Amino acid sequence: MSRKIKSLDDCEDGIDFTKWAQKRGADLRRCGGSHTIVITPRGSEAVPDGHKGPLGLGLKLKIKKRFILLGLGILGLGLMAWGGVL
Repeated sequence: MSRKIKSLDDCEDGIDFTKWAQKRGADLRRCGGSHTIVITPRGSEAVPDGHKGPLGLGLKLKIKKRFILLGLGILGLGLMAWGGVL
């Protein structure tokens, strides 16, 4: 994908989420199937990255909330709370 990801809210698919995490210092581990494990000192999260097209809204919100808990999306928390998502 060639578009710029400026915030966690701009992530549309699994590849966007893994790129976002890697730019913020997370380690990535490819696992079997179509998932990548995003690892930080606070924990880990499996992200599906083999799916073509945007992820469903519920899955995107789950990944965003988990990334915030892992310390990868502090700005996203304020934007989600302000937008009434949380």
